[in-house]
Amino acid sequence: DLPACLAAVGALDHRPLELIVVDCASRDGSPEVARAAASADVPLMAVALADNRGFSGGMNEAFARTAAPYVLTLNPDARPHPPFVTRLLARLEAPLAGGARAGAVAGRLLRPGREGTVRLDACGMYLSPAWRHFDRGSGALDRGQHPRAERVFGATGAASLFRREALLDAAVEGEVFDPRFHTFREDAELCFRLRERGWEVLYEPEATAEHRRTVVPERRAALPREVNYHSLKNRYLLRLYHQTAFNFLWTLPFTLSRDLLALAYVLLRERSSLPAYAWVWRQRRALWQRRRAIQGRRRVPARAIDGWFLRRGAPL
Repeated sequence: DLPACLAAVGALDHRPLELIVVDCASRDGSPEVARAAASADVPLMAVALADNRGFSGGMNEAFARTAAPYVLTLNPDARPHPPFVTRLLARLEAPLAGGARAGAVAGRLLRPGREGTVRLDACGMYLSPAWRHFDRGSGALDRGQHPRAERVFGATGAASLFRREALLDAAVEGEVFDPRFHTFREDAELCFRLRERGWEVLYEPEATAEHRRTVVPERRAALPREVNYHSLKNRYLLRLYHQTAFNFLWTLPFTLSRDLLALAYVLLRERSSLPAYAWVWRQRRALWQRRRAIQGRRRVPARAIDGWFLRRGAPL
């Protein structure tokens, strides 16, 4: 994926750019591939870590190595179109009603298919009452859905632009992404913190990129054990950090049924993920301390966040 991704970065209209590639202890020569594939006019820093810190730890390493005022998180299987960053920046800096400020903006991600078909991959993120987070439009044939710029709950880490000021404001103990998440749901957790600190998250349909997504729910049985383990663990971390008493009560019918189905699935078909429950129990004191740190910094009333469980987007 890297050569095509970095070729797309080199073709972006916006300048100046700096590129940081963090390799989490792979053995496939990715840092060397990145150095060979990077555009000559885009300064590259290739960082080879000695351990696999996952998406969260890798992104935190990248953030620590730049002072740029805007940061584009980019998966190696994403290919932004040339105006992508320019249009995201314009949306991020456009005035919002009531003096609100945008901390992040998501573009329109497309998933090329067979025989020339194009499906939507992500048009911003939304929440369900069962505490699931979804990419809007994911998997649907692209028929021009979501044509207007909107406010959305969150932005996918695969290809979204963040204001550095917002990331630093939402960070806990200097960590932008929570390294406990490692893989999956870390972008949703960050968006909770951004919103709890009063930052808006936007969607800009004119900023388009391709995303060759292969990790989707229907392929769970084919994914590595470690990936599914983190996916299960992280669903509980998300709620431990951000669920309030009122939200617990009104979402209980949805979350309880989902939890029971997940437990049954793990017991019957995915016993390799059972240690996730034990991990959460063993870490309960540290997780509670993390929750207290997050909730103690909240600026926005809890019920304002609850509204995002009932809508998929809102006007600017």
